[in-house]
Amino acid sequence: MKNMKGLLFGGAPLNKGIGDMLARQGISLITAYGSTELGGASNGIGSEPGMDWEYFSVNSVINTHMRPVEDGTYELLVLATSKCPPRVFNDKVDGVDAYATNDLLERHPTRPGLWKIYGRIDDQIMLSNGEKTNPGPLEFIITKDPHVRGCLIFGRGKFQNGVLVEPTPEEQFDPKDERALEQYRNKI
Repeated sequence: MKNMKGLLFGGAPLNKGIGDMLARQGISLITAYGSTELGGASNGIGSEPGMDWEYFSVNSVINTHMRPVEDGTYELLVLATSKCPPRVFNDKVDGVDAYATNDLLERHPTRPGLWKIYGRIDDQIMLSNGEKTNPGPLEFIITKDPHVRGCLIFGRGKFQNGVLVEPTPEEQFDPKDERALEQYRNKI
């Protein structure tokens, strides 16, 4: 792989540990970002190996707007232009038709114009294998159990999801008691 000019990846984030390991070995990783509605939308940041492999720049023929969301993340919107219009419009920015991608991006801390994929605005949990989970319906089903007070599904960037379950007050037990934990798991 070291002899290649670069290794392009896309469709889902590359596991950070694996990407860092490859980058430390001198392999140039290039993020390919795009969608059905946009086509390919990213430029690699060059073929030089480095630890900024998670970042990309948006192709300059695409007119973008970064809408601040929270905690330093931005939603990528693509505005209508005659050169490179998106195939779908679902939003407006200052009166201009736009496509809101629902993708959350995080700005590079020191290199302007570089972004990395942070997640999705629509609560999809993207796993490391590219599979996506919509936690809302699953959390709703789990909390219907009379022994469960609440739950939270997580797993962004991991191989599979996990779930935190809060027992009802009647079902609470010492978390160090493995037998009680096993009994509770079997109940739900």
